[in-house]
Amino acid sequence: MAFSPPSWTKDFEKLVESATHLFVTDKSRNRQNIMEIAEGFLSNWINSKETVNYQRIRIPHLKDQGLGFPSYPQLCWYFLLEYDPQKALTLAADWYAAGLDFPDDILMSFHHYLGPGAVPVLLSAAATDAISFDLHGYFYNPRRHAIDLLAVHFTPADYGPLFWNLIGHKSKPVREYIARILAENDPEAEAKAIGLLQHKKSEIRQSAAIILGLTASPAARKAIGLALDKEPNDNARDILLETAADSLPEQADEAWIGQMIDAAAARGKLDKTLPYTDQESDLPDLFYTSGNKLDNRSLRFLFYRIERSRKMSPDIEARYLLAVIDKARSTPFASAMLKILVERNERPEDKHLLLLAGILGDEATADRIRQLIDTWAMADRNKMAEYGLGALAMQGSDKALNWVQNFSRKYAKKKAAVGAAASAALEAAAIELGITTYELGDRIVPDFGFDGLFRHFEAGGESYRVFIDSKFKLAFFDDSNKKLKSLPASTTEDLKQVFKAVTKEIRDTVKSQSPRLEYYLIIQRKWTFAQWHMFFLQNPVMFIYATRMLWGVYKDGMETPDTTFFCDEDTTLLDLQEEEISAQPGWNIGIVHPSQLDPATLKAWQEKFFDRNIAPVFPQLDRKQVNLEGLDLSKTIIRTFDGRRTQTGSIRSTLDKLGWQAGPIGDGGMIGTYHLHHDAKKLEAIIEIEGVGAGFGWTGDEKTGRLYFARRDNPRKKWWHYPNDEADPLLIPLKDIPILFLLETLAAIDTIKPASAS
Repeated sequence: MAFSPPSWTKDFEKLVESATHLFVTDKSRNRQNIMEIAEGFLSNWINSKETVNYQRIRIPHLKDQGLGFPSYPQLCWYFLLEYDPQKALTLAADWYAAGLDFPDDILMSFHHYLGPGAVPVLLSAAATDAISFDLHGYFYNPRRHAIDLLAVHFTPADYGPLFWNLIGHKSKPVREYIARILAENDPEAEAKAIGLLQHKKSEIRQSAAIILGLTASPAARKAIGLALDKEPNDNARDILLETAADSLPEQADEAWIGQMIDAAAARGKLDKTLPYTDQESDLPDLFYTSGNKLDNRSLRFLFYRIERSRKMSPDIEARYLLAVIDKARSTPFASAMLKILVERNERPEDKHLLLLAGILGDEATADRIRQLIDTWAMADRNKMAEYGLGALAMQGSDKALNWVQNFSRKYAKKKAAVGAAASAALEAAAIELGITTYELGDRIVPDFGFDGLFRHFEAGGESYRVFIDSKFKLAFFDDSNKKLKSLPASTTEDLKQVFKAVTKEIRDTVKSQSPRLEYYLIIQRKWTFAQWHMFFLQNPVMFIYATRMLWGVYKDGMETPDTTFFCDEDTTLLDLQEEEISAQPGWNIGIVHPSQLDPATLKAWQEKFFDRNIAPVFPQLDRKQVNLEGLDLSKTIIRTFDGRRTQTGSIRSTLDKLGWQAGPIGDGGMIGTYHLHHDAKKLEAIIEIEGVGAGFGWTGDEKTGRLYFARRDNPRKKWWHYPNDEADPLLIPLKDIPILFLLETLAAIDTIKPASAS
């Protein structure tokens, strides 16, 4: 019997649910009825012009097909693709002609069933400019996943004409993303891009510059050099400038900088006076390191280029000028920048004033920026707080960078965007300094005014010294090495306040260093012996960590230690037999993981630490261990934890404590994933979860789901989608995951408390 559509009510959704039941019961026998319901449901939507309802329903029986929680439209498309792919394609064309669109999961179904036959649907989705919202008002972009699928699974012959047309798109993110795909995949991309550098449309010239920057051949560099000083559009020129950076000098003198300023003036970029003051001469003077004063034209160039900086770090040309400015004489100018910023109501569009204040200011300027960041964060002015953190990191002193690190911890949970900005600011500072973020983290641990492991002071004419004991508390000794119960009574009030501040600073340092070092155990970070000695045996608080952990010597890239040792309280390094060991050239030192020791050695070290009353700062020798027995390392998805019910709150409390980060908040304020990053390897572990609310006591029937590992260095990663199957290109086979990271990931999920048996 032909399908007769009911009125547009909930009856349609009931019919789809009925069709799903029929499909699960016997999809072959019920084919005709299911087809009629699916086609009628979708056709009626096209004809009615109704807003598409993407409400989801739970269907456990279809979970293996990636449909454990599908929307009503997705189910209908799934049924059509299962039974009659050609009809699905025909109806999809009508769907697009009616101005409707497909979210990611439906596009995945088309690709899964049709393979190359899905290209027309994917091209239609990639070409749409629709901005859509689902039932709950959450934004999604129908284009984004279609572009991913085309780029990953097909060739430029399939998508080239559309993508080359899109490089002139009005949306900058679309242009940039498409340009990267073409540079990576189209063998003719460079030649086409060189020709497009002369195009009349600036957006196309910008895309061409991106492509040439990614190919970076001699021909591309030559074309960029010819176009650089002729390009009138600053956006296009900035891209060309970044591409040409490697061919520019590392340093420049005043004469070279003068030529750079002359070129900017010739392009008409220095004609306007500064908008921040009635007279440019009212601003405090800046001076070159040679002693010469910057003239007004140089000052205009500085502001022109700093305003062009896309991030909270100076652009290439501003960097040249800033490098030859005398920082010792620039504090008044930095203070003036902050004053103007405040007078202009601290607007995000004036972030370059904040950046100049950070780069040119002293520690007092940095402290003022720190206070502003706290004010902005408390007032929910998160964007200004993020800019402030970038400026604070650019100030570059160890104290300023330590403040940034403290902000990253302080706001990691309650203001995640601010906490993430602090972490990004540290990464930017590390790049500026030419070191890793790990090395930066070591460098900025405060020494609290100590000389090595001690700090000497006088009170009442007597000499004393203070050090940090095994419980991270200040301990005081007199000149005869007798431990005092407290500070001498004759200690001045000013010195008492100093030690009070040090106590708080130690407490803050421990809060950041303990999870940091546990993370280093998980990712197996190594130090050269010289680095380890400087960091752990010369810093008063890190020395306590050195005495409360088991260390290993890792030679020639080996994953297991050649020698294990602990550090005694007198800085002596002792092996299991308590024989002193001496450092050798080429030693790399790391925190020993118990899985790296044979059972007898592990037990011996556990007994040694017990006998010596060495209390670990985090679980090390008694760390939870799992084995990989029965785990197929050729796979990309672990299903061991899928559907496991857990105690309410245990997922969040366990994973938060172990350094995992909650993923995006989805429908109903629920968290769908938790992530553990391995920054050095540019990958992350991802566990899918259900029933975990983002806050305000929201919760449901809490469960863990699939566990897998994904790459973090792919630009498409920001457009993450749940993988439908093992073949998703962003997933990493388990055999390619560092073994300890895999073990730690499994142990973390296994630590989550299961729900009590009913």
